[in-house]
Amino acid sequence: MILMDILVAILFLFAFLFAGVSLYLFGLTLASVAASFRKGKRGGGRTRFAVVIPAHDEALNIENVVKGVQGVDYPADLFDVVVVADNCSDDTARRALDAGADVVEREDSERRGKGYALDYAFKRLLEQEPRYDAFVVLDADSLVSDNFLREMDAAMEKGAQAVQAHYDVLNPEENWRTALMYTALCAVHLVRPLARSHFGLSVGLKGNGMCFSREVVDRFGWNAFSVVEDMEYGFNLCLEGIAVDFAPRAKVRAQMAAGEKESTTQRIRWEGGRQAMVREWFSLLLWQGIKRRSIRCLDLAVDLLIPPLTKMVAATVVLGLAALSLFLNDLAGWPLPALCGISLGMQGFYVLVGLVLNRSPIRIYLALLHAPFFIVWKMSVYRLMKRDKGVDQWVRTGRTKIGS
Repeated sequence: MILMDILVAILFLFAFLFAGVSLYLFGLTLASVAASFRKGKRGGGRTRFAVVIPAHDEALNIENVVKGVQGVDYPADLFDVVVVADNCSDDTARRALDAGADVVEREDSERRGKGYALDYAFKRLLEQEPRYDAFVVLDADSLVSDNFLREMDAAMEKGAQAVQAHYDVLNPEENWRTALMYTALCAVHLVRPLARSHFGLSVGLKGNGMCFSREVVDRFGWNAFSVVEDMEYGFNLCLEGIAVDFAPRAKVRAQMAAGEKESTTQRIRWEGGRQAMVREWFSLLLWQGIKRRSIRCLDLAVDLLIPPLTKMVAATVVLGLAALSLFLNDLAGWPLPALCGISLGMQGFYVLVGLVLNRSPIRIYLALLHAPFFIVWKMSVYRLMKRDKGVDQWVRTGRTKIGS
């Protein structure tokens, strides 16, 4: 009986832990709903932008991506599209030039990756005339909403120094995997940034649809070169007292890998990079948050500890089944399975609100029936990641043709 009491105590400890995380996400979800009712102001159209697109062997889509940016609702003389053809072995540079972009070609076999491409481009663009007021970063498989630069202009006019757009999925209905990736990103890229911006916190950077004032670029260039360079750069800005604002109505949509092999490689890079950031940045952000009494740094530290949704749901389900089994065999009371059930309910609320706020099509809700398969696949990704120690360099994900 002593061993059983110890087991029940351990289960209660984990149940309270998952309930605490779920309650935190539930609170953010409520805040995101409140924030979604706020109305933004239209920008005056005075900011001069350089829209920078790092591209490595992106000949398939670069023309449509460039044309997509050129078609936004913003004065054509106030923005330039700049493609950084980085270590390309195809005709990305020619196709971008034919589409009307300015092209910067870069060859460096040693310093490879998106971070180095951005740093090289920023240094070149800072020297050009006329001077740019702000710099937007887009991935080379992305399309932006018509109001994208208008929203960034409005944020710049309000004094923002760094802004993250709503990073959405271009192909959510391609298959169940992209639908569930879309579902997860509705929570991570919309619910949480909306809530954190509502409280005046830094929403962090997502790598695509980012905008920086000239002052930020002039001061820092691009000083992050890991496989999750966006997170790293956002942390650097936070330590310098610069918050990343959120522009939810400025939307950038990018492809999610649809095939199992490509999806696995993409997730290993993202999740492995995030784990590396936890090891390298959690204690620093926590210490600086305490030392400086910075809620923003503390919030980023806490956010780093939030496990991926699939891990949390899987662990809560397993814990709940174990608790239910103990309860049915009179080995534990009802509070343990009830606590697990409440946690799952809050997690489900977090997910569903993200889908509602993003006005998701009905087929996405139906794709939730595939969630068990998605969780099993994600668990296999984590096993591979543990075996292979993640990915330590920028790996280009396979593309399919997108429309303009």
